[in-house]
Amino acid sequence: MGGLMARTFRIDVNTKYSGKLQRGSPHWFDFNNSFTTTDLTTAGLADHINHGHAYTAPHHKTRQPKYDTYRNQLNVISHPIIALDAETLDERSTLDWWLADAVGL
Repeated sequence: MGGLMARTFRIDVNTKYSGKLQRGSPHWFDFNNSFTTTDLTTAGLADHINHGHAYTAPHHKTRQPKYDTYRNQLNVISHPIIALDAETLDERSTLDWWLADAVGL
């Protein structure tokens, strides 16, 4: 299979945890420092998503002075994907809402 499915991109994945951590979890610090950078195909990313693994843009694994973890905006290397975080459970969790909001960009 060629095309989009065979193309790879660099992304950070957390395979140590599965599912969404609740706000205030005592594991938050470890969670944010457990991402590893890897090259994945679209199918590979889908497999991680199906296993409940969190993913994010690749980050440099160094601490910045005002942040506790390396997963912060100063360490972002690139944004290889577009993702929709649907945890608001209202109209802001729909693709239609984001598409309408992006019209002015």
